[in-house]
Amino acid sequence: MVDDSEIVIESVRRWLKLDGYEVVVATNCAEAKAAASRRRFAAHILDLELADGLGVDLALWMKSEGHTADTIFYTGHSLGHCLLEQAERVGHVVTKGTSPHALLRTLRALVDTSSESRKPDKAAPLRSQYIRLAPTRKTG
Repeated sequence: MVDDSEIVIESVRRWLKLDGYEVVVATNCAEAKAAASRRRFAAHILDLELADGLGVDLALWMKSEGHTADTIFYTGHSLGHCLLEQAERVGHVVTKGTSPHALLRTLRALVDTSSESRKPDKAAPLRSQYIRLAPTRKTG
């Protein structure tokens, strides 16, 4: 998860952990790029506006680097905002302030239906601040 708000990070981290996901966060694009350069993730949850760039640009960079994971933009922007239109072309949009169920439902749909080749490897977790979503609950 890439977000520059500690409150959002802690809230989302708690929701995802309770739902059985392992979570690693980044607070800016540079940290996220460093982590993504070393590792593949099952999904990316990005804020639209970060201190050092835009979430849409980060998502496009990850795709250009060969990352196949789906992106969820978790944003406080309202409908009609120009960044939302760009985000909808690149990934899925979930609005902050809604119930956590909307984010969890979107994430489950993306991660639980992804192929084995798209799931992150089993290596030790990164020390950097980025999200790594890997279902820890048994499926099937």
